[in-house]
Amino acid sequence: MVDTTYTVVVNSDNIEGKSADKARIQRCVDALKQAGYNAIASGVGPNWHVSDMRNHKNSYIVCIVGGLCAGTILDYASAYYQNYMKNNNNKGGQAYYAKHGKYKVPASQLEWLERAWDDNFSPRSFKGCKPSEYFKKAGFDEAFALDDSGFPQAVVSMVQNGGVATAGGGLGSGTNNVGALKPSKGFVGSARGTSPQYWNRENYSDYVEVPFHSIRITDEDPHVKTCIFETTMEIPLLEGRDAILVTGDDCNDFGGIVLKKEKNSENGIWEYTCQGFLERVLANEITYVADGSETVYEILTNVMDDAGIPKDNLLPIDEYDIAVTSETQELLKKDKDLTETSDAFRQQQQDTTSGGGSSSSSNSSSNESGSTSTTKTYTKTLNTTKKGDVINPMKKKPVGLFKQKTYGDFFRTLIYDYGVNVDFYGDINGIPHFDVMDLETWKRSGFILPETMGISGYTYGMDITNIITQTGIENISAINGSGEIYTSQELLGVNIEDFVGRMGVVLENPSAQGSTNTGGEASVKITEKYQDSTGKTYETSQVIVTKGKPSCSKCSHKNGGSQPVYQQYNKAWLNKCPGCKEENSLKSVEEGDGKTVCSKCNKEYCQYCGYSIDGGNYQLTELFLSQTSNQTVNETKNSTTSDSSDSTNTTTST
Repeated sequence: MVDTTYTVVVNSDNIEGKSADKARIQRCVDALKQAGYNAIASGVGPNWHVSDMRNHKNSYIVCIVGGLCAGTILDYASAYYQNYMKNNNNKGGQAYYAKHGKYKVPASQLEWLERAWDDNFSPRSFKGCKPSEYFKKAGFDEAFALDDSGFPQAVVSMVQNGGVATAGGGLGSGTNNVGALKPSKGFVGSARGTSPQYWNRENYSDYVEVPFHSIRITDEDPHVKTCIFETTMEIPLLEGRDAILVTGDDCNDFGGIVLKKEKNSENGIWEYTCQGFLERVLANEITYVADGSETVYEILTNVMDDAGIPKDNLLPIDEYDIAVTSETQELLKKDKDLTETSDAFRQQQQDTTSGGGSSSSSNSSSNESGSTSTTKTYTKTLNTTKKGDVINPMKKKPVGLFKQKTYGDFFRTLIYDYGVNVDFYGDINGIPHFDVMDLETWKRSGFILPETMGISGYTYGMDITNIITQTGIENISAINGSGEIYTSQELLGVNIEDFVGRMGVVLENPSAQGSTNTGGEASVKITEKYQDSTGKTYETSQVIVTKGKPSCSKCSHKNGGSQPVYQQYNKAWLNKCPGCKEENSLKSVEEGDGKTVCSKCNKEYCQYCGYSIDGGNYQLTELFLSQTSNQTVNETKNSTTSDSSDSTNTTTST
């Protein structure tokens, strides 16, 4: 950390070739000059960090590296190097350009950094180091970025402020962060990837009209629908996705896909269970880390793009300014019941809009009358409110960890602000809508909820199949917003989602214990087992759980060709050595990056990819947590039933 009286000298190790490395140096020099420093470009090569510290005085030496080397960090703290710094009144910092590096975090975040395989200059006894200790001993600062976009800014921040400066697509979430690391924005959603386009008409053949005996559309959440209908016709579900369209004057419209069928052997009637187009996509789980740098609107856009969900009806952000004012918010804070029929709600409406009010014990007819008249006045007040007094939930900048069972819950949680004043739902074609609601519509909707409750306080039910087409392994922490996705194509060689659509789950720590969850109308008891990629199940006594880090060349192969984020990963493995075939012989060794060792043949395995460290000839069998649910449900269904009515048509399409 220096002021502008220091000259800043920027050098680089060999990273992407002389020309690219010199260009990166120059971008840093230009950024430093803009910040008011006298900055000069130095050379490219492995020893410039030494020659610059020796040959310059009253300078800050920036050493750009493309990988982390324990020997180089040891060099910074060595006696000869510290003498150069002291005698020349110099300071220094290492700037880690991590695009091609093994580790995707600043060096000081590593508990241990092993000696590099090509280190031919450190003492033979040197095995590695804890980087943070040696940076502190050397008086060296750090800069970190995953790519070039934020790298120069991270260097400037390091020189200006010291400590650890991060920028770009990694830690720090696109902003310069000094001293301590902020949470990294990011998410893992089990609908990640281009979502199957259920809603595109061209993906289906023509609808075929199907005679039916009854149809029931159940609304457990006003915007989450399942449909059950009965017919004598059998629909062959294995030939592709089957869509259903229900329209008519005597029932709610419905558009979705068929999930399952059951036949009554006594009367020959088939019963088909369906789910709405959009609800099918939104039934996927999601975990999201928000760091306060993005608005709700930006987060919604990112997640919808990631899952391939259309944004046609997401209005421009300023359109949501007319939702609810701060005056309304303060009023609702006082009303503990927060219901449309609340006497307190009516009373406070009248007090706010006319300066008077009626008794809370007045009869129902006077209450209804008072509510009607004051609503008009209140709406007028709302419409004439100053622009700056408006609450726009789309402009909030959330901070925190969001863990939601469905994308729908996640979306509604984000836009919630003293009532869902932005109404989110999917239409009959599965296209999502984010409609603005004025006070009158907002009151009638029944969505008035206390702020402390949020959307996560309700019980929901959904009839979905037990087919899982891809699994997200959650590896999100305060400094990492990422996760691994395993698809049916990768694990089974069959793209199941072509038939049933994407249905994913996010798994947490494989060592999690079983639980019982009771709430609302359903009581669910969950027992847990493990399974491999073929579906074979195992008892917990056959499993070993590890918390190691990526540590071998096979890790990038396991991660789809790119080096995984360097951090601890909670994983479960079959406790059987593939080398000697001995069962229950594996044990976890936590030193360094962690490794799994066979007590019989002493073979060692990486705890990220499972490959043997001696060349990758053997690989452990990775296991995943599976859940077996025994569910008892007592529910009262609100349904619309029709017996082959002329005004209602049920059609299917494959």
